[in-house]
Amino acid sequence: MPRLAARKRNLTVAPRAEEADELQSLAGLLRKGRGRSSARRAYVTVGDREAVLPDAAAELLRALVDALAAGEQLTITRTKKELTTTEAARLLNVSRQYLVRLCDEGKLAFRWEGTHRRLELDAVLTYRDQRDQERDAKFANLVRRSAEASEYDLPITWPPQE
Repeated sequence: MPRLAARKRNLTVAPRAEEADELQSLAGLLRKGRGRSSARRAYVTVGDREAVLPDAAAELLRALVDALAAGEQLTITRTKKELTTTEAARLLNVSRQYLVRLCDEGKLAFRWEGTHRRLELDAVLTYRDQRDQERDAKFANLVRRSAEASEYDLPITWPPQE
C-alpha cells in the first residue's frame, strides 16, 4: 500500500518501489477500460459486494494510478466552491498580489465579502486552462519558428514525430 500522509484538507500519497509492477498493471488495465460502453465500465469489489465505478471516479482513478505508476508523489486537496485570494493564487501558482491585480483588471471574476474577495473555483480553473492553452500555443509557435529558421544544432521536425 502506498505511504499516506494525511493533513487537515490534504492527502499525500507516495508509491513504494515494491508496488511498481502492480501499479503498472493496474494503469494498463484502467487505460484499456476507457469509454462509456457497458463492456468497458470499471467495477469495484469490496468484500462480497460489487458496484459500478462512476465515470468521474474512474477517470480520477486512472489519473491517480498513472501518476503513481510513473513513480510520482501525489497530494490530493479538497476544494470548496469559493476560494480566497490566497487559495486561488496557490491554485494558479502565482502570488496573491498578482492574483488581486488580475481581479482588478477584470481578468478574473470575483465578489466582495466584506473587505475580502471571493472567487468561484470554476472561474479560476477556467482561467488557468485558458492561460495554459495560450502559453502552450505561444511556445509551440516559438519552437516551430525556430525550427523553420534552422536555429537548432540538431535537425528537428515540426510538429514532433514519435
